[in-house]
Amino acid sequence: MANGMLPNRDQKTGIRYGVIPAHATDGWDERSEPEYEDDGSNEDGDGDLLEPSAWVVNEDGFHAFTGGEGGDIFVTLSPYFTRAKFCSPCAPGACHLLNPNADGERAYCLGHEWFEGPAPYPVYRVDTGEEVKHEST
Repeated sequence: MANGMLPNRDQKTGIRYGVIPAHATDGWDERSEPEYEDDGSNEDGDGDLLEPSAWVVNEDGFHAFTGGEGGDIFVTLSPYFTRAKFCSPCAPGACHLLNPNADGERAYCLGHEWFEGPAPYPVYRVDTGEEVKHEST
């Protein structure tokens, strides 16, 4: 805990970051944009193309990212939350969205629109706390 800040938690709201494998969503590859280190350029000093350092979504009240080649998505801001169990020690303080738990911690999550069917966890609005039902239910 550096400088009294808790890891993987929104310091303003206390809501924890949610973590979910990119392959568990529908459309991460199409929605996310590459992000490059240093000056934001996708070329090095010799004009060679660089690999992105992360893939990011920053729109519609969401901020989420994966490192490099993908893997796990960290949801660091969202209009939605769910309750879930903590992740492994690899992401201290964050919650694993595929491990929902009614008594778990609040964690930012992706809405139903990120999945072919309903989200694999209950979805609640951050501003009201009300559950958001999938269109088909």
